[in-house]
This record gives sequence, C-alpha cells and structure tokens, in this order.
Amino acid sequence: MEDMEGLMRVFIAQMESSMKISKIISNHFQEDKLSPDSVIIGLVYRLLYPMTDEEMKTSIERAEEIMNSETSDSEEEELEESEEQVREIRKVKHPVCNCDICMKARMCLLNYESYENYEPLTITFKNAIDKACEVNKLTI
Repeated sequence: MEDMEGLMRVFIAQMESSMKISKIISNHFQEDKLSPDSVIIGLVYRLLYPMTDEEMKTSIERAEEIMNSETSDSEEEELEESEEQVREIRKVKHPVCNCDICMKARMCLLNYESYENYEPLTITFKNAIDKACEVNKLTI
C-alpha cells in the first residue's frame, strides 16, 4: 500500500510540475486560460526534462497537500477541458518565445515521438499525454 501511495505521490508531483510549465507556456502564448496545447506542452516538457531537486521537493510537498485534502473549486476550474472545440486533427502549436523554457519545450516536442523509456511510471505519464492528444484531436 505504501508503494502505491509513493507512486501516486510522484505521479501527482509530475502532474503538478507540468502544470506550472503549462501556465508559463500559456502566459507566453498570451492565452486567457490554459489551452490543450499549453497543457500538452507542459506534460511533454516534464516527461523529457526531469525536475531539479528543488522542483521535486516543492512538487512532492504539493502532491502531499493534494492527497491530504480535497481539490479546491479554483483548481477544478483550471483543469476543466477547453470550451473551444477542436474540429480537425492538427499539430500542437509550438512556442515561439526564446526563453529557456520555451526553447526546451520546442526541443521536447521535436523529440517526443522518438522518446523511449520502459519505466512503469514514465509509461503511464506518456500514455496520459497520448490520451490528452487523442481527446483534443492534437498530434505532437
């Protein structure tokens, strides 16, 4: 049971950290709210770029808070699906900003298809990205 809680904590920490990246990307896209593109870019970024020790510490602490409490309404609203309906399959838009995060994000998007890792948590994370792309009719 403790192993499962540990895996959940790490997965939630990864998701929480990817949402931070998504918010930065969204801000650089000058979006009013997170788009599916920004969320997917944040997920891909976090999959390909491991967290620093400090990011891991902060994200694990946040994951523990999430696991020990109910999600607030503001967090639920932020994670809701975009109202914009994507009609045709299209590529995820790439960030054009030249800040460190946006440049790394572009590299992540370019390298995503060739990324291979057989660690179970990584596979689960990659499957979540693929599902998000499928639901939003996006390709990387």
